[in-house]
Amino acid sequence: LLKIKAEASPKRETNGWDKMWQAIRVLRRFTRDDLAAISGQSMGNVQCFTKEYKRRGYLRCLGKAGTRNVMWMLAKDPGPKRPIGAVKTDVD
Repeated sequence: LLKIKAEASPKRETNGWDKMWQAIRVLRRFTRDDLAAISGQSMGNVQCFTKEYKRRGYLRCLGKAGTRNVMWMLAKDPGPKRPIGAVKTDVD
């Protein structure tokens, strides 16, 4: 019998959005300022991320979105790997 060795799929590099996803899973509730400080990402990147994942149903805003220091929470947790879909950009 001939055994075929399965090639390991290449591991995707961790980017800024992955770091934010990991932080959110630990924090569960956070502000955008918290997320920017913990993940080392710019506020623009944090805003883009939270808007996108709110739209997808993974995050929920616990106040009026756009106001300073509004609290966000993880609404749906599919696991440790960041859900990836049709995102325009994954900026570090």
